[in-house]
Amino acid sequence: MLNLKTCPRCKGDMQADRDVYGNFMRCLQCGHYIHLRDEQAIDHEKLLKAVRKAKDAA
Repeated sequence: MLNLKTCPRCKGDMQADRDVYGNFMRCLQCGHYIHLRDEQAIDHEKLLKAVRKAKDAA
């Protein structure tokens, strides 16, 4: 999603995106990032414990 003229630093255009750590918005002009906390990011400790448990069970 593209949000026009919403960057707090340069008033540039922000693009919404997400990765394994969660949602964020990135300015297309200056590169400023804003991390959004709407959605839960991956709990890496919980994931690591599940992988170890599955490995031990195999």
